[in-house]
Amino acid sequence: MLSAKDIESKSQLELIKHLVDDLKGGEVRQLSLLKPLAKACIAKQGNSEVDTIFSELMAYCQERKTTAEDQEKGHLLFIQGWIHNHLLNETDKQVSEAKYQQAIQFYDQAIALGNASAMNSRAYMHEKGINGPVDYVKAIQLYDQAMELGDASAMSNRATMHRKGRGGAVDCVKAIQLYDQAIALGHASAMNKRAYMHKKGLGGPVNYAKATQLYDQAIAFGHASAMYNRAIMHKKGQGGSVDYAKAVQLYDQAIALDDASAMTDRATMHKKGQGGPIDNIKAARLYRQAYESGYDKGLTLLNKRDAIPFNYHRAMAGNDSNKAVELLKTHLDDLIAEFTEFDCAINRKYPRPSGATKRSPGRLQNP
Repeated sequence: MLSAKDIESKSQLELIKHLVDDLKGGEVRQLSLLKPLAKACIAKQGNSEVDTIFSELMAYCQERKTTAEDQEKGHLLFIQGWIHNHLLNETDKQVSEAKYQQAIQFYDQAIALGNASAMNSRAYMHEKGINGPVDYVKAIQLYDQAMELGDASAMSNRATMHRKGRGGAVDCVKAIQLYDQAIALGHASAMNKRAYMHKKGLGGPVNYAKATQLYDQAIAFGHASAMYNRAIMHKKGQGGSVDYAKAVQLYDQAIALDDASAMTDRATMHKKGQGGPIDNIKAARLYRQAYESGYDKGLTLLNKRDAIPFNYHRAMAGNDSNKAVELLKTHLDDLIAEFTEFDCAINRKYPRPSGATKRSPGRLQNP
């Protein structure tokens, strides 16, 4: 398991390798960190090293399956399904659909061997309508099977269905019961969700102290959404005084884990001069980065400001190269750093995914 110290001190590539080793050993509690870390690492360094890690992991699973007992084989099949489900070329619809189908095949084989993680992941696909229609009945059936096997992610996801009234009436009592069971098993996403309920007064009174306690526990597990939510509390002075410095620290940690909501909030702080001087360049970069990470609000916020760096990043985000070149020609001194430092100096090889959806503070991270 990664510690908070690991997350602060290790490079993204080192964190990926650590999580992959954990996964080989059967540890899945921090699996939600793996996709955003891989995505962020690819954006900075290109595909080659990350591709090598996951190609080797696939080969490891394929080789181990030939001699593995059913329990281990189910886990190996789950890993292969997870890779196909989450590490996709999201700009190519046909490729994505084919990989989802492969993921489903691996998951179904793992489910047949009694693998709870595969049950949870397949249930999530039914719940969200991934590569098929939304089917709450099938989702609930698989979540319940996984919960019987003690799967904390399934408990957390089923709790969210109760909280949001998916497949039945809103039931905060049942949601709290399941979140608490998952929390007892060390599930960071459940900690984040239960904290959010405390903060919003869902299923009980507003309780900032309990929210803070649970957010901090989830942050220790490296949970990006918890970092984002706790940063909001510091920024708004919820449960204490306003503390921009602590908010900035947590936003930056979440951004390193590719949290798009943290990018837009941190950008707005730059734009307003909260926690430091007004910096339109840093704001524009982060809004664009959020959009390229799949958060449409990033582009919306870029569109709200008519200033040179915002106009440049808006043009680049919208693939309007003619406009970007025109701005570079007329404002070269203002934009040369944006072109050389942001668009050339780092390897922007991870494309903006299609079908981006809005994130919310309590958003479920994919299992």
